[in-house]
Amino acid sequence: MASQSESSFEITPFQPEARSANELWCQLQPDGTDGSHQQTSISNCQLGHFRVEEQIGRGGMGAVYRAVDTRLDRVVALKVLSPSQSNDFGSVERFRNEARAAARMDHDNIARVYYVGEDQGLWFIAFEFVHGG
Repeated sequence: MASQSESSFEITPFQPEARSANELWCQLQPDGTDGSHQQTSISNCQLGHFRVEEQIGRGGMGAVYRAVDTRLDRVVALKVLSPSQSNDFGSVERFRNEARAAARMDHDNIARVYYVGEDQGLWFIAFEFVHGG
């Protein structure tokens, strides 16, 4: 079995130097560290078909970013698990269960789920972006 650094994931032009989930996660941080500093804005990073623009929230399991769905040309909220959580089977299962449960909801006060996926070892959920949310 190939290690993460030897995986067959294609590196997009937006992050040519990314080689692992940890490196990609650091690209999402304002100062290239583990993300402990407050995020102001980022650019030139892509997860799947989502171009990440800026961090809008942070929690114990990861962070939420404003991003653009490059296939449908719409703004989304991209919830991204940290590398440590993305490498933990239990955390990934909880995350995927969250996506499935939220996708079944249909209410004006609940953001819609558009996509769940993994890129270069990082799991993420694309939600409807709610202004002021």
